[in-house]
Amino acid sequence: MTYRIYYSDGEADDHIPKARDVQVILQYDPERGPYFQSGFDYYVWKGDRWQGVDIFGLYDFLIDSGLVLFGRTITNAEYNAIFKRADVEKNSFLPKERHP
Repeated sequence: MTYRIYYSDGEADDHIPKARDVQVILQYDPERGPYFQSGFDYYVWKGDRWQGVDIFGLYDFLIDSGLVLFGRTITNAEYNAIFKRADVEKNSFLPKERHP
């Protein structure tokens, strides 16, 4: 067993973890032996173990994963200039798609 996850309903799982309601993760490290991860809002898989993180650690993990892209608020003028650059390659629109 590399890890076992415990939930508030009393269930424990060491195969396919449920993503919600994690309370305690018991993990085994060959050098340190068994240890707990608990008390965090988020847990991310870091190579060979679960690691508890705060919201900023979650954002870092998501950004580094390549699975999520984050937008940024900019001025209307900046947005319109970027949109016009992108629009050069576009000649049709889907319903409800934003037009320049």
